[in-house]
Amino acid sequence: MEPPSGLDAEHIGLAMREVTDFLESVNSQLNSRGIPRLETMMVAVNFSFMVGECMSTNIPVYYDGLVKNRYRNGHPDLLPAGLLH
Repeated sequence: MEPPSGLDAEHIGLAMREVTDFLESVNSQLNSRGIPRLETMMVAVNFSFMVGECMSTNIPVYYDGLVKNRYRNGHPDLLPAGLLH
């Protein structure tokens, strides 16, 4: 599957940086309390869901050609901007 026109690795990288910054912040707090990292405590499918939600929320911040699908558990996660009103 090819990405939408205009979406590139930079947009995805910026969105992913938001995820890693979030994890770094949470894990820093957990570590200061002697608690294991968040990703080691979560069931893998829940961690994957969290990362996916973060990405589908953050990609439209950096690329205005896509919007998050507002339907609960809607597929695909991202839709072309202007499709929803």
